Amino acid sequence: MAFRLLRVKGYDVSSDEFEEFVDQEHFFDTVGIQYSGVSTLLELYRASQTRICDEGVLDKIHAWTSAFLKQQLLHQTILDKRLQKQVDYDLKNFYGTLDQFGIRRSIELYDARDFQILKTAYRCPTVHNDDFILFSVQNFRISQSRYQEELQQMERWYVECRLDRLNQGRKILQISYILTAAVIVGPELSLARISYAQVVVLISCLDDFFDLYGSKEEAFRIIELVSNWNVHPETNYCSQEVEILFTALYNTVNEVAEKAYDKQGYYVEHDLVSMWLELLISFRREKDSWNQNNVSTLDEYLSFAWKSVGCKLCVFTSVHFLGIRISEDIFTSTEYTSLCQHSSLVCRLLNDLKTFKKEHEEGALNSVNVQTVDGGISEEDAVLKVEEIIEYNRRKVLQMVYKRKGSILPRECKELFWKTCKIAHCLYSHEGGDEFSSPIDVANDINGLISEPL
Repeated sequence: MAFRLLRVKGYDVSSDEFEEFVDQEHFFDTVGIQYSGVSTLLELYRASQTRICDEGVLDKIHAWTSAFLKQQLLHQTILDKRLQKQVDYDLKNFYGTLDQFGIRRSIELYDARDFQILKTAYRCPTVHNDDFILFSVQNFRISQSRYQEELQQMERWYVECRLDRLNQGRKILQISYILTAAVIVGPELSLARISYAQVVVLISCLDDFFDLYGSKEEAFRIIELVSNWNVHPETNYCSQEVEILFTALYNTVNEVAEKAYDKQGYYVEHDLVSMWLELLISFRREKDSWNQNNVSTLDEYLSFAWKSVGCKLCVFTSVHFLGIRISEDIFTSTEYTSLCQHSSLVCRLLNDLKTFKKEHEEGALNSVNVQTVDGGISEEDAVLKVEEIIEYNRRKVLQMVYKRKGSILPRECKELFWKTCKIAHCLYSHEGGDEFSSPIDVANDINGLISEPL
């Protein structure tokens, strides 16, 4: 646990200290019985999940600890039911456990709802540190009330933008906000949560329009309107959907830019507009490239597809509201650009793995489809290749997030990129389908954060 906590907080700790644990048999032969239980193995497994590039020691530990814990679950040998559930949670989707989802699960595992809070005393016979658990319960309830208020604010924005009048496309307002609230946690970060969630909603609405029901002419009209941001004749939108989408985007971006200026003292409108234009062009390119068969390699696809997932926009929009001063220079730095690209690739490719069959039917380009077209390689091999790229880029993201020395990016900024990756893991790493469009496995977590009383 000490290694994991030090590493995630940015301390330079070497995984070589775990060399003696790389072999499972040697571990059980040399470690005392009191230190070889499931709890210890779970912590060792968690430590292995902080591995970055070229860490063979942690790779080997991860391989045998994950296999061992899976066997323990399979044979039902973990007698402590709370520990059994925790092992199950971690094995299913370690990177996809969002902060607030994990907190609620932990509270419930420790029977925190059995507290009886009196005027002068309280008692919990099953938890050693009553104070911490009680504080967690009270804090979660306060946060839940705040999230309910912010969700209502999001709903008012949605109606004011007339996005509720779009009859086609996914209905993703609630899940967009809840996922955001699960990772941007502090009570003082309301504006960061709302601005991030608004970007997710707008990206999804525009993506559905470009992919599913908007015409090619309408798509190009939206791109043209964004290109000429402050010059858009109100009578020439070409359709009501274009008018609604562009007006919602225009008003939201301008409002966010004004608030960012109040917080940081510099203008971000031009940068925001440029990023939205880049995103929309990448939407159109993905669609055209598949229909016209003019993208022939995975590398060619990856060169532009990372831009279409919206990670860059989500972080840039909300990072100005994290309560820290941010220099404009960092957004053009090599470190920021690299972290943005690695994070975006993780999100893009996790999405691709869950949606490639649906997107093939819709005529949309995808990292799996581009490899299998015209009998290139098998679907199974294509998926394995994409998984390798995800693993590489995730390790690069973690390496950059953990790094302290020589980094010019504020820790809060780097963590927001990683939290965006965690949202993607939460949505697209379950055994089922696309949890963003049709939440099933995460439904209990969503309800638990926003509506179900604790």
